Amino acid sequence: TRRKGKSVYDYPSIREWVENEWHYYALVVGIDDNVFWHLTPKTIQIYFKAYNKRRQTAVQDLWLQGKYFACAIASTISFSKQRPPEYPPMPYEEENEKELRDRVMHMVLDFRMEYVEEHLRDLQQKLKSVAQDVEAALNVMKEIKRMQQIRNLLAKELGNDILV
Repeated sequence: TRRKGKSVYDYPSIREWVENEWHYYALVVGIDDNVFWHLTPKTIQIYFKAYNKRRQTAVQDLWLQGKYFACAIASTISFSKQRPPEYPPMPYEEENEKELRDRVMHMVLDFRMEYVEEHLRDLQQKLKSVAQDVEAALNVMKEIKRMQQIRNLLAKELGNDILV
């Protein structure tokens, strides 16, 4: 059985140490079983470095894909009749990361603002329909007040983050 991270002295032979500590990782990084036994430790380390670089690149690619995905979702949820969805420009560059984050945040705030305004219109209609019931009217008015406070906070945030 493989025992990760043990010293060569923890094994009865060097061959067992190589099989348990090096061979396993060589297979993980994609070194063919037959090739492994003909490589030097230095060459195996080069394979490990190349594997780590490939993994790092794959993680960065997935992260970039997530950025595109977040922007695409944000552009569709902030879609309104007056403004069609905006998909991000391709490709992203590292210096555009802050701009992208700001744009996504702005789109999300736009969506929230549209939702709050729509909810306020619904509450205004509901208030008209419950005007005879004082308790229900007071509850609707409290909700209207709360939504207006949220709208004011969103408007303030959107006003501070105007994007061109």
